[in-house]
Amino acid sequence: MAAVSDEGCGTNKACFKSPEGCTLGTDCTFFLSYVNNADMSAVDFGIMADRSGTSGSGWVAVGFSTDTSMGDDSVVMCVKPASGEGAVQTAFNTGHSISLTGTDGLSNGVVTVTNNILECSFTRDYSIDGNVNFYDIESTSYYFLIGTGPMASGKIKL
Repeated sequence: MAAVSDEGCGTNKACFKSPEGCTLGTDCTFFLSYVNNADMSAVDFGIMADRSGTSGSGWVAVGFSTDTSMGDDSVVMCVKPASGEGAVQTAFNTGHSISLTGTDGLSNGVVTVTNNILECSFTRDYSIDGNVNFYDIESTSYYFLIGTGPMASGKIKL
C-alpha cells in the first residue's frame, strides 16, 4: 500500500484530521483515511499519529464501536516498538483492557516511523464469517474510536 496521504480526501475517500483543518506532515496530530478497495470486499485504511517525544515508537489504532465509549469494540492496532519491526493486528476491547487477536482479515499492513510520525496502512476485510469480535463494517454502521499511546518493554500501554 502507498504511504498515508490526504490526496483524494472528500472526493475519493473519507478523512478525519486533528486538529480540524491541519496540514498533513506539518501540524496534524492525528489523521485517518478510508476507502473501499477496488474489488469492494474490504476497506483500505491509512492512519498517522504524531508521536513527538517518543522517537515515534508506540501504537495507533482505530476502533469500531456501537457507542462513543471504549469497551466491547473491534479494533485494528498498529504497533511499533522502540526496536524491531512494526505490526498491524486485530484486537478486541473489553472495558478498558485490550486483547490482541491476530491478523485474520487484515492484509497489506505497513507500519513506519519517520521524524516521530507513526504511519500505518492496511486493508481490512468487511467481515470474517463466524468471528463475532471482528465487526462487519459493510452491513452495520459504527463509530470510529481513534487513539494512540506508548509501549513499554514491548507491551501496549493504554
